[in-house]
This record gives sequence, C-alpha cells and structure tokens, in this order.
Amino acid sequence: MPLQQEISVVQKLVDLTSKMQAVRASMTKLSSEEAAYLKNPNTLTNDPMQLATEGEWRVSIALKMAALTPADIQDMTPVELDALPPDKHFGTGFLIMVPDARLKVPDGIDAATVGLTYLVTNRHVVQPGIEDGKPCKVPLSSFLILNHKPDSTHPSVYAKTLRIAKWAKWHFSTDDTVDLAVGLLPISADEYVFTRISIAQFLTLDDMHNRKAVEGDPLLFSGLFIQLYDFDKEIKSLEPIVRSGSLAMVPEGLLPTTMQRKPGHILLADAHVFHGNSGSPVFVDTARFEGGIGYSYKFLGVICGEVYENADLTFTVTASISATVGENSDVSIVVPAWQILDILDLPETKQERDDLLAAHPELTNTNPSAPKP
Repeated sequence: MPLQQEISVVQKLVDLTSKMQAVRASMTKLSSEEAAYLKNPNTLTNDPMQLATEGEWRVSIALKMAALTPADIQDMTPVELDALPPDKHFGTGFLIMVPDARLKVPDGIDAATVGLTYLVTNRHVVQPGIEDGKPCKVPLSSFLILNHKPDSTHPSVYAKTLRIAKWAKWHFSTDDTVDLAVGLLPISADEYVFTRISIAQFLTLDDMHNRKAVEGDPLLFSGLFIQLYDFDKEIKSLEPIVRSGSLAMVPEGLLPTTMQRKPGHILLADAHVFHGNSGSPVFVDTARFEGGIGYSYKFLGVICGEVYENADLTFTVTASISATVGENSDVSIVVPAWQILDILDLPETKQERDDLLAAHPELTNTNPSAPKP
C-alpha cells in the first residue's frame, strides 16, 4: 500500500475511535491502559512501521468498542448513537393508501383519495440479515429519504432524511416466509412530494385465480437506482429508475423464498433487478381484458430478490447479489400484493388505526357512530 494511502487509512481509524470515545458503553469495553492511550495517543509519523502498529491497534480497539449489546444500545443518548459507525443497507419503499370509513372527507375532495398512508418495503430491508436467519442484533435506526416541496430554505424540491422510528412502527406477516414490512406513516402532502397506491389498485388472490394476470403480461417496476447516488454526501433530490419486464410464472404451489429459502407463495418476473431494488412496487398491464387497447396497470406486488446463477450452474434465491462468481439470471422474485392486505388485516394493525383516530378526532367524521371499515 502506498505511504499516503496508508496514512489516510490509519487517520480514518484514529478519527473513528476518537469519535467513539463519546459512547460510554464503548469505553467500558476497554482496559484502563487502552482508554488512557486513546485519550493521549502518539503523534502519527510517516514511519511505515509506526503506521502499521498504530493501524493494527486501532482496528482491535474499534472492534472492542463496537461490541455492544442490545442493553448498551437501549441506554444510549442520541449523541452517542450518532457516534457509532453505521452498517448501511439500502432499499426501496413506497406508499399505499388505505381507506377508512371513519375519516372525514374535506369539501371538494374525491372520497376515493382519502385514506391512511402506509410505508411498504421488504422485511430484509428493515431487518438486515433476517433473510439468512441472522437478523441484525442491534438495529440502531432506519431512515427514509423523501422529496420535500420547495420552502423558505430551498427554491426547488429537495431530499430530506427522516428517522422512521419517530414516524412508523413496522408490522410483519405471521407467515415467516413473507418478505414484507408495513408501517403507518402520518405524512403530509403539504410538505412532501409523493404518490400513493390505493389498495383498490391491488390485484387480489381471487384476481389471480380468475387469471386477471398471467404469464407473459408486461410489467413495470420503479425503485432506487443506488449506483446513481453517493449516500455519504448530500443528495439534492431522489429520482427513481423505472424498468420493465414480464410476468414469468404464477406458481400453483410453493417455491423457495428470500426468507431463508423457506417455501412460500411468490411470483416470478422476467426482469433484471439489482441491489437497491428490494422493496420496489411492481405493476402488471391487464389491458388485454379490456379489449387490448391502451394500458391498464394494476399493482402486482413487491420485488424482494432475484434468482442468481452460480458458477456451478445451480440457481440460488437471494435477497441481494452477493460477492460470488456468477450472474443475475434475470428471474426476479415478487411478493404478491395480497400479502400486504393480510398484514393490514392483522389485529395489531387494525388496533393501531383505531388508536390513531381515537387520538385525533379532528380527522374523523362528526358522527361518533361512523362504522369501522
């Protein structure tokens, strides 16, 4: 390694371990001698031997300081949490609209556009490692990047990062093969730029049984083009990438899923996806049932992974492309839309809606006996 590169690497380790001194739990992992040296280190020189020794020591100290338990994390302050080096995972999320008969419909507003907003993505996006049966032991936080409308600080649309823990609680399917996460998101259309997919646009299980969508039907999906962004720098605004494909298979039985390859109900698409597309909404054109004129896209489901062709010509279901010899087979895995409906129908999800509307009566009809959905 060139000397200047070695100096840069060691300096980054120095900066990291110095920043982590603000974390009390991290400091308790060190001996008194290690803590003393961390507070009063030797000055770095251009001596390769000294750099190598310092670098090795800093790596070992960083590993000790990062060996935190869930209890350690629970007791941390926001300042301490921000001092920890994050393990970043990216994916796509989208918004759906769930109507509720109790909601007030403002004058001049189409009742079909009034409903509660939910954020949807893959479970492996919000619980990294769950797809391998090894979920992240200490998830610090999840963040959502949305485009904010122009305001006094920005003359045009700009990207804003929100800590999801302050906005939404995740709900998962009772079926552990379903790679979905759904959370109620009370977000204002007056502040942010977004489009919601109404559950009226969902293809249901009955629709699939009635062959409203079959193999060969055209697909569109929209998601994060992660290769376009440097998430360590300020992002001016988010722009999704839109890609196409076709419905490849509507299995009658169970197939391996992205959740530890457990057999479950999935759809297969002839579409090339890559890291960052996890959680992308997929739409299928059903216009052939309307005379074949124009387009009529319905919400089919959510991208959750791909089928990866390994060097030994075997196929592996994976949530994201790993660093191995092989290539994407262009066969992608889609979680059916109706499995989102199943999560929305869970008692805990319904209770959350009840609690929200009870806490905000100004959102509801004036009639206290308005029926529940």
